Amino acid sequence: VSPRLSFDGANLTAPNGRIVLAAVETGSWEFDSTTLDAETRYGDLRLSNSTSVDVSGEGGGELFVFGRRLFLESGSTLLSDTLGDEPGRGIVLSTTELIDVRGLSGDGLFSSGFFATVGPDARGDGGDILVESDRLVVVDSSILGADTFGSGNAGTLTVRASEVDTRNSFWSGTSFGTATGRGGEMIFEVD
Repeated sequence: VSPRLSFDGANLTAPNGRIVLAAVETGSWEFDSTTLDAETRYGDLRLSNSTSVDVSGEGGGELFVFGRRLFLESGSTLLSDTLGDEPGRGIVLSTTELIDVRGLSGDGLFSSGFFATVGPDARGDGGDILVESDRLVVVDSSILGADTFGSGNAGTLTVRASEVDTRNSFWSGTSFGTATGRGGEMIFEVD
């Protein structure tokens, strides 16, 4: 928790655990919060240059991001993949103004995005992804996914926003290859 959070080429991992990133300028913060507090003033979060925040594991951990604006750029990713038999717990992204996902890594190999994927040998169902913001921008080769490669079903990707701007990006709720699980569902609640 900090007024502004910036990660440049970082790797944050908590296998099957919990990571909470909260940019709080003024007000109070409860570490176990799962929603924004109307009395709190939030700051910006920027993840750049292939930064990875990963809670993947046996059941896929919990990843929460709270702030005013979230910038996920140049190949940076948020991951909560289910790799075993336990159900995934998923990702919550909640900002007051903007979530901006864009661009490839410097070498062009990795897209910015967020994923709750069921791995090839996993039987547990994937976690859900909840995205809440006034404005969501997903552009420039970004990828968002609630997919399965295994027998577990993929979770649901829910977007709640006043405005969604998406172009030159890939949104996936797929059951890939030999997967027997169901691909993810996508729900858009846009004003």
